[in-house]
Amino acid sequence: MYRDIIKIREDVPEGIVSELRRLCIDAHNNRAGQVDLQEISKRHFVFEGEEEMYGCLQLGYLALDRSTLFRRNVKSWTWEDEEPDENCNLLEVLSRVVV
Repeated sequence: MYRDIIKIREDVPEGIVSELRRLCIDAHNNRAGQVDLQEISKRHFVFEGEEEMYGCLQLGYLALDRSTLFRRNVKSWTWEDEEPDENCNLLEVLSRVVV
C-alpha cells in the first residue's frame, strides 16, 4: 500500500480548503489512472493505492508540487511506502529537487 497524506493548515479559509480539495482530487486523476480521495476530515486528505496505482500517486504529488496555492497552504505532506525506508516528508524532499 502506498499513501499520499495531506494536511491543510488550520488558518486557511474554508473556500480555499474546498479549492485545495478539488486540486488534490484532480492531481490524482491523471494519465496513469485515478486514486480516490479518502477524506479523514475537511483538512486531512489521503490518497492510497496498491502497486498498480503507484505511478498515479507519483504523478499526483508531482502535479501538486507545481501548485503555488497548494504549497502555500499545506501544513504537512507525507509519503508512506510499502518499504518503510522510503517513507518521507514530501515538503522536505521536493524542496530539495532542482529543476
